[in-house]
Amino acid sequence: MEVGILSDGCTPQGPSPYSVARYRMQRQLEAAAEANNPDVMIRRLTHAIQTASDAGVEDLSIYQDELAAIQNKASLAAQQQGQGLLSLAPGGAAPALKVITPRRLPATPAEVRARIEAGDVASLVGILTLTDDGVAELRDAAEPARGAICSAKVFDPSQVAAPGCNHAVLRCGGGNFNHLALRDMLEDPGLPFARVVAAIDPMFIGSQLLASQLLRHGPQLPLNSVVCALPGQTTAGGVAGPEFLPVIASLCLGGDALGMGLSTSGCVFGRALAIVERGTAQQDRWPDSIASVALQVASLGTQVEERPASKGQWLFHPPGVVEEPVPSPGPPADGQGEPGEGEAEPAAPVDGDADESEKPPEPEKASQTGVNVHAWLFNGLNQCYANGSWSQLSGQGVSDVEAKGCKEWLAKTEKAGFWGPVVGVREETLRLQEEERMAREEAKREAKRQAKAEKKRLAEEAAAQEAAAAEAAAAAEAAAAAEGEPPQ
Repeated sequence: MEVGILSDGCTPQGPSPYSVARYRMQRQLEAAAEANNPDVMIRRLTHAIQTASDAGVEDLSIYQDELAAIQNKASLAAQQQGQGLLSLAPGGAAPALKVITPRRLPATPAEVRARIEAGDVASLVGILTLTDDGVAELRDAAEPARGAICSAKVFDPSQVAAPGCNHAVLRCGGGNFNHLALRDMLEDPGLPFARVVAAIDPMFIGSQLLASQLLRHGPQLPLNSVVCALPGQTTAGGVAGPEFLPVIASLCLGGDALGMGLSTSGCVFGRALAIVERGTAQQDRWPDSIASVALQVASLGTQVEERPASKGQWLFHPPGVVEEPVPSPGPPADGQGEPGEGEAEPAAPVDGDADESEKPPEPEKASQTGVNVHAWLFNGLNQCYANGSWSQLSGQGVSDVEAKGCKEWLAKTEKAGFWGPVVGVREETLRLQEEERMAREEAKREAKRQAKAEKKRLAEEAAAQEAAAAEAAAAAEAAAAAEGEPPQ
């Protein structure tokens, strides 16, 4: 069994031989395996196995084998049903079909989005936070000042982090995090919210554990999006945090085991992530200060629910775009504007295109906050690697491979377009667009040159044919005249 690693050489105590949480998980597994309907058993066993695995229960092979067997049987039954009538039972009567309605959210993505756009947001979106004291809290994004509507104790701070710890790390099997209590709170049928948005600030161990213990699994009913507070390049020093905070932030957002990065795009939530500049987030009480952003990202999350592979930027706050000058057209290519070309008749447009230079496409607008936060991450990671400050996290459970992989995660999210056309990415995008534009114009000019050359060739051939015909006619007339002359 693994244990969490603390700073100052301290190691937390492992779980006691008897654990109430483990007993509850065992009972949940047994109850799930006793379900009579295959659909219910599959749904319950999948959830129970995932919960037990997160909590560190080691021997799950019996339940995993049973889940695989019932899934195979259900798949075969579905194939038989698609082929025609079901076989009759021995008594001659067709077996009764039991229809189980799968569990659904209280509102569809379109309904949630419509209510947010209409301003009808009372008890619609909940904000999930995890305090450093180990308490998970849910509050209404429409009335955050009311405080937590429901809460659950999910970890003991003394068991997961020593005083002065900068990054709390709990690996699978530690047993110090009550996943069952957190899932019970989120999946409570009496929960008034149609969607839940997680709010994290990587500066705090509660947010770090929320990212590694829950958010790394991606969207889960009803959780569909995340708000993260990060400093920017211009954030005041007192709010920007320690110099190794860019590494911690990157691990929370992009770590495979410690964050939300287990995806080809670099984020298991896709576009459904909002980044708030930390100075703005600290202007009011957290998380009340990001309530309006939570509503916006919840709406964005409903779009991702409908189209998980959709492309686009993350949501950045405060809003605002960076105005970029449109690049001027390049100099004329070789051969363009040569003497004598202006006198020739212009060639017909190729494939119906107008005979004019193509205008470059309007570049995507970059978010001011996105550029600011990206610069803080990019420069901060470089500085951490240069001065070795990232090594302070090695004694707190973060491996060297995880710490040194943050730049790879950042590059992955840039490629996915989550940051928009930020510095470097923006310049590369404009360069590629300009090269494509020039290539298209060069292709058109080449087509015109070929059309001119073909027209000139045809004209020369016609002139040659006319000259040959005239010469032949003159020769014929000369021959005829010679035949008709009197003898001398």
